[in-house]
Amino acid sequence: MTTVTVVSFGYLHGAPPAAHITLDLRAHFRDPHVSPELRHLTAADQAVRDAVLATPGITDLIDATVAAVAAYQAGPSAGPLTVAVGCAGGRHRAATVAGELSSRLGARLVHRDLHRPVVTTGRDRTGTAGPYDTEAQAAAGPVAAAVRALHDAGRVRSGDPDGVVRAVQLAALTAAAADAGVALGAQDTATLAWLAGWTPVTVQVVIGLIARATGAAAAH
Repeated sequence: MTTVTVVSFGYLHGAPPAAHITLDLRAHFRDPHVSPELRHLTAADQAVRDAVLATPGITDLIDATVAAVAAYQAGPSAGPLTVAVGCAGGRHRAATVAGELSSRLGARLVHRDLHRPVVTTGRDRTGTAGPYDTEAQAAAGPVAAAVRALHDAGRVRSGDPDGVVRAVQLAALTAAAADAGVALGAQDTATLAWLAGWTPVTVQVVIGLIARATGAAAAH
């Protein structure tokens, strides 16, 4: 019988792990992070698991992934199989779905980023949503801090050929859109992916604009 490992992770904490099947939950499924009562909880809490599993499409995706694993297992090779499940921070959606898959498949479960602190975007931390008068102010935001941490940990090679920084910045932009309650279409997602290739300062400014626009709309 093929050995199956299910790994949950957060795109904001680095590149996805190597896997045969990778599920990216960021753009298509509501993030419990947007609910203040769930933000500081994790998939270890029943309230988070209930919220994620009640999200339209999630159980269908789990069923489809179980079927995909069975298809791999039906092949001639009995080699190990890895399923990776990612969301922005790796604490809510990814960890819940990975746990369900592990239970259904009798698989080994690894939560890469469940232990990490809550990820902040432009709106989540006082003073980081701008307005920014200087580059230094934007560079003090959470996006640049996350990128610096990756460099300091030696996880980014020269020129970022692995797309580690781009993945982190795309996750931050996607999380900002989710915080704002914005539904993303295919072209929206492609545009965010393009923006993710810019500098951390530029990405932080865009996130701040999203956050301030959302706040202004709520005030009216």
